[in-house]
Amino acid sequence: MSAVHWQYKEEGEARSLREASHYGESMGICAGDCAFFLAFRLLMSEGLPSTLAAYCGREVYAVGLAQMRDVDYGTFPDIPPEADIMTLYTWKTGRYSFSLPLASGAMLGGASPALISSLERLGESLGVAFQMRDDELGLFGSEASLGKPIGSDVREGKKTLIVALAHARLDAASRARFSSILGNPEADEAQAAELRGLVEKSGARAELQSRMKELEARSARIIEGLEIPAAAKEALESLLGFISSRSA
Repeated sequence: MSAVHWQYKEEGEARSLREASHYGESMGICAGDCAFFLAFRLLMSEGLPSTLAAYCGREVYAVGLAQMRDVDYGTFPDIPPEADIMTLYTWKTGRYSFSLPLASGAMLGGASPALISSLERLGESLGVAFQMRDDELGLFGSEASLGKPIGSDVREGKKTLIVALAHARLDAASRARFSSILGNPEADEAQAAELRGLVEKSGARAELQSRMKELEARSARIIEGLEIPAAAKEALESLLGFISSRSA
């Protein structure tokens, strides 16, 4: 199924609209706004914990700021500090995509504050590992598996952790070449392959994989210590296994 904005774009094209892409994006944003407020209407329904809507509101607000920071990083040539990238990963992916649903479900189930806190920490660990793997696949994955052109992150100038690690480890000449390719919208596949070679040469990919393994081990320890039913623990272990082995 096509994304919402793409469906509206196709509708615009079917009606011979000259600015079909702009129409699709505008309608997609409006549809997203509607879905957002409908979700909060449900969160404030009678019978749900009074703290749930406030919790979700805080997390969604934080991910909005993180998305803005991500756009900012991709727009300008500077490579942000590693610590800033890790903070971005924590809020953009870790807490929003993992901590928020885990903690919200626990709140609905009447879990203790200690369990909720553990699930939040688990979500951060899982989410950052997921994002690191996503960054690696964006450079080295299969186009058929990912469903997007390999090298699109290169052309968009994505300031991922693997990019920051490579940039810091390259010599001056290699770093200059690296910077000339990253963020170049006209970069072809040969140049994208050259940048991948520089990443490998720097040892950044190996370092990223080592950090992912550390996060996966940390996640496994958190799961093991959770006082939850065996079936729930197995589900979390399965999620961790998926993150560790995903290829798309």
